[in-house]
Amino acid sequence: MKKLLAVVLVALLSVGAFAAVNFSGSLDVTNKLTYTPGATPSELKWEVTPSGSVSISASGSDEITGFSATINWDGKAEGYVWWKPYVSEALTIQLNAGTIDGKGQVQSVFTLKPSDDLKDTLTVSLYPNAYKPAYLFELDVSNKLEFMFLTLTTTVKEVVKNAEAAKVDLAAGVTLDAAKLLGIADATLKFKADFGIKAPDAQPLKSWSVGADFGIDKYKGSVSFNHENKLTAKLETTLLAPVTIGGSVTVKTEDPVGSMELNAYAKWTLGVLSNTLSLGYNAATKGATVSLTNSVSF
Repeated sequence: MKKLLAVVLVALLSVGAFAAVNFSGSLDVTNKLTYTPGATPSELKWEVTPSGSVSISASGSDEITGFSATINWDGKAEGYVWWKPYVSEALTIQLNAGTIDGKGQVQSVFTLKPSDDLKDTLTVSLYPNAYKPAYLFELDVSNKLEFMFLTLTTTVKEVVKNAEAAKVDLAAGVTLDAAKLLGIADATLKFKADFGIKAPDAQPLKSWSVGADFGIDKYKGSVSFNHENKLTAKLETTLLAPVTIGGSVTVKTEDPVGSMELNAYAKWTLGVLSNTLSLGYNAATKGATVSLTNSVSF
């Protein structure tokens, strides 16, 4: 908490040096009651769990330099400074340095946008090598290509280590915005597929998932299926506004009844609080949960 106050104080004192300073954050408190048959010392367990974070970001008057920082409830912090050495309508180059995704690294981000229908973002992440002291650094490379109704993402991880072993650790994904392709207004219909590949292993396809997101009027939902044979369906509606209700079901195809996980929830706002009441059931453990989460965001 002292770190949080120090960062906020420094940011407040420095507002005059920036064109814009943005503060945001949230605080969540969850009361959860869990019933697990046969559990010891008690079948009933009550937990009260707070969580949250505070984020601060700012840019200079020329929007060429800036920083971003986030402090979580548990005291863990992430933050980085950035600099844009080159900016044009078609190409932007940005350099980031700091703690990103949980590790200290330096990033080079190249954003190419020759038209409104085409955008390509290449990110090269350089960080200390934790495997062999002989190698000073490790390298991840990711790319995101957005073309009209199609988005393609690829990430090659630990390039230095895998190059020595003649291996590839690759994550890839594709998203098709069918609503945009078909010209369907005021609706969502997206098909997605993600793959994790490690070659030249005997079974290079390590993970995969396929699914779709949909929404129209007061309804939205999703369906997905993955390499663990898990089928998940979700549905949410604002039909009873100001209360939003929804639910989900997850099953394994080889044992739909015995593996079923059910969840239902209701969300509403009271003053500055956002509230979520959830009910859950797990067929494998025959356990049930009831939880109430109160959240405030700023």
